[in-house]
Amino acid sequence: MVNMKMARRHIESLYVGRCEIKEICSVEDLETGITSPYEWHSVIVNQPCKLSTKTIAEASSEGSVATLAKVVKLFLAPEIRVKEGSRITVIQHGMTEQYECSGTPAVYGNHQEIILRAVKKWV
Repeated sequence: MVNMKMARRHIESLYVGRCEIKEICSVEDLETGITSPYEWHSVIVNQPCKLSTKTIAEASSEGSVATLAKVVKLFLAPEIRVKEGSRITVIQHGMTEQYECSGTPAVYGNHQEIILRAVKKWV
């Protein structure tokens, strides 16, 4: 039987990045009493993580030319709660990248994996 604490320590030793997770939250303006449901707020800051990328060839239905797709996966501690649609900024290897959470996290006993979609421009 694998020692879960040891396995988690090993996985987390591979975390070379840090991330910030933002969620959309309702905020009440104290002066007007109006609640705005469309403000982004940081819920997790400076969280250790690992960003992994993989380029895969997808079959094309338009002839013999295959297209390439880049799959971006974020690895985090399992107790971190990431809602679908969150915005995630990752700093790893001196580069800062911005992503949207495009799916439900796959949570395991010693880590979780989240497939992300790169953001071209946030409004």
